[in-house]
Amino acid sequence: MVEFKTRISKIVDYPAPDGPSTRVFEIPIPSGIPFSYVSGQFAMLGHDSVRLLANQNMLKFASYSISSSPTHPHVLEFCIGDGSPTGVSHCLLHSKVGEEIIVKGPFGKFMLDENAPEYVFLATGTGIAPMISMIRTLLNKNVKVPITLYFGFRYPSQYMYREELEMLAQKFSNFKLEIVASRPDEKWKHHSGHLQDVLMNYNSPNKMKTKVYLCGKPSVTEELIKFCIDTLKFPTENVLVEKW
Repeated sequence: MVEFKTRISKIVDYPAPDGPSTRVFEIPIPSGIPFSYVSGQFAMLGHDSVRLLANQNMLKFASYSISSSPTHPHVLEFCIGDGSPTGVSHCLLHSKVGEEIIVKGPFGKFMLDENAPEYVFLATGTGIAPMISMIRTLLNKNVKVPITLYFGFRYPSQYMYREELEMLAQKFSNFKLEIVASRPDEKWKHHSGHLQDVLMNYNSPNKMKTKVYLCGKPSVTEELIKFCIDTLKFPTENVLVEKW
């Protein structure tokens, strides 16, 4: 585990019509810091303005999946949603470029297996974070096996990484996108509804060896786990979940 201080270098916000935005932000890894991680792992982030209620002398930390890929080793990226007004997420959602962040990590056993014959990634909301890290790693290493991302959210404005994902789908013939909005507008050109509606059409000769990775809102993730195992008949041991 490594601990270091750095500053926010880039912010992209994705507004929701009826609530707080989601945010993607980047922080550089200072020169000489040996922060080495595997796609899927998380880090703990803190901000000097957020303290433990029981001890104001101690920083409060929160865990966030890393969305950047270790194939680009000098920067870390995270996606966050809102949280408690006294929490780290709320603070980070309202921070500005240049503000100092404290990083601890990496942590976690939810890690990419680079030797699967096929990959299915299921993400809702900010659960896209570990998935895009894994996808970036696989494609940056020119892995040729089939890779499919099923990404669900409420509003089209919450389609994080839209330009990058659609560029990757055009560039790599083995990478397929299935994008689903539950509250689409009249301009929406992708799927409408829920991930299960689109997943129902999944079929592959590699199904029994496919690695399935899930991350997102706990209640939705539990439904997807059940759907993958009971309906689609993926082997339980191949359905891997990052639980928040």
